[in-house]
Amino acid sequence: MANAMWDHGYHSRTTYGNGYYRELTPDWLDYAALIQSHQSPRHSDQSFRYLELGSGMGFGLCQMAVAYPEGQFVGVDFNPSHIAQAQALAVNLGLSNVVFLDLDFLDPAASAALRDALPGPAQTYHYVAAHGIYSWVVDEVRDALLRLASQALMPGGIFYCSYNCYPGWLGRSVFQKLLSLEQGRSDPSAERQCFEAVIAKCQHLLGTDANPSPLGVNLPFLKADLANLDLRNIDYLNGEYSNVGWAPVYAADVHQRCSGYRLSYLASASLPDCFEALLAASLREVVLQESNPLLRQTLIDLATNKSFRRDLFVKGCNRLSRVQADSRLAQVRFLPLESPAAHDVPTADAAARSPYVFMTSFGQVIGDPAVYGPIAAVLARSEGSSMEELQASAGESADELPIITSLFLDAGRIAFDRVERGEAALALAQKANRSLLKLIEAGRTYPTVILPLAGTSVEMTLVEVLILQAHRQGLQGKMLASCVNLGLDALGAQLLDASQFPIRSMSEALKRISAIAADCLERRLPMMRRLGAFPADWF
Repeated sequence: MANAMWDHGYHSRTTYGNGYYRELTPDWLDYAALIQSHQSPRHSDQSFRYLELGSGMGFGLCQMAVAYPEGQFVGVDFNPSHIAQAQALAVNLGLSNVVFLDLDFLDPAASAALRDALPGPAQTYHYVAAHGIYSWVVDEVRDALLRLASQALMPGGIFYCSYNCYPGWLGRSVFQKLLSLEQGRSDPSAERQCFEAVIAKCQHLLGTDANPSPLGVNLPFLKADLANLDLRNIDYLNGEYSNVGWAPVYAADVHQRCSGYRLSYLASASLPDCFEALLAASLREVVLQESNPLLRQTLIDLATNKSFRRDLFVKGCNRLSRVQADSRLAQVRFLPLESPAAHDVPTADAAARSPYVFMTSFGQVIGDPAVYGPIAAVLARSEGSSMEELQASAGESADELPIITSLFLDAGRIAFDRVERGEAALALAQKANRSLLKLIEAGRTYPTVILPLAGTSVEMTLVEVLILQAHRQGLQGKMLASCVNLGLDALGAQLLDASQFPIRSMSEALKRISAIAADCLERRLPMMRRLGAFPADWF
């Protein structure tokens, strides 16, 4: 009973994983707002205040604090284990611009604590974020979350709120209901067995592909959803499914509820979702004919079977004129996150090929090589490109540039150019990345390192960390692969093949490590050096 009193039914027996989400970064939020003609709550060279409600173990917030030294960051979580680890990480990374608070959203003093969390007079925040909280907590906590977000935001500030939504979660709601009942009668120490038992029951009830049951006919995607559950990460699965307040929602219900707290829906942080023109032609007409915003968003979600939303709300819209918005968009700069590919240089047969394929929540989007090719070639320049420079290459397609750049950003091909502002973060980021590599090498599961000149982070696996350390010691070829394999064994880590299955054979393990090493050293390391993650002479 005591446990239920403090966690409000949220799964608190284990800690949540370490995650970094680029959609929460200030530059990303500003761009999403700008393409909707909303004035950013900060200026590019201005200090700002950023609050994360439900900051977990603080990894993402610490990475942002390194990349944006001009910002002041506050993370709040009710789980003291999360806060303890977040505070330790901030110390390890040498951060002075991030604070973590052990605070319950339902605490009557929570709002005052947030106003007083930073030095100086009581503060409001330019940005408030709540990633993966809303649809996992009980109703009372949801209201407290929105109340705190509204009270903490400055007028014109941006609130990011992500959540599981219908209709995409209709099938998995069957699994979650059975899981909650099974967990209610099971030994908490047998968590994996509980998941395995419920998966097996659901699979049996769905029937076979050749002879589906009535449930299988009505929930045709559930079998694939169950197959994609990764039982190697039970902590994540518990955080996803094992909460009393677990309840996916319809976007219209969230938007109506937010409006009661003076928070108005603005856009999606999933950038392609901001452009209804990307909807399939067969679906677009019924959506565009609907002028009511609640119905329109619901139609989009139904049409695309959406299961997850990253919604942006504003506390008072500071609308820009078209001229002002276009002027600010022209100044936005981008950097490549990958080397130019052969298809970035248009050829005579470009019109016959379709190399620009993007996977979005609206489905597959295919870009015309004749349009995307010249823009991609400019974006691939290592010194960066502005939207104004892209317009010169776009010709008649200039009006589509926000769509095209949003697709490239979403696909991870480009990032925002912070070279001038990022210089201030360079030394701190490189020092922090060294600390992160040591922590990862020691067995901590930190998934990314910081790219200060791009204001974001990039994935870095344990295998790659061990490869870089072996390379730094002068090892090559088979010796490097053998050293990395020994390091994995010492940490009790499994090496996976390209299909994410464990590798059992020593020869296959060395072959796999050699392939990863070639990609890491020849492609990824130069990119990370170029964007400031490591000094040029460090590896």
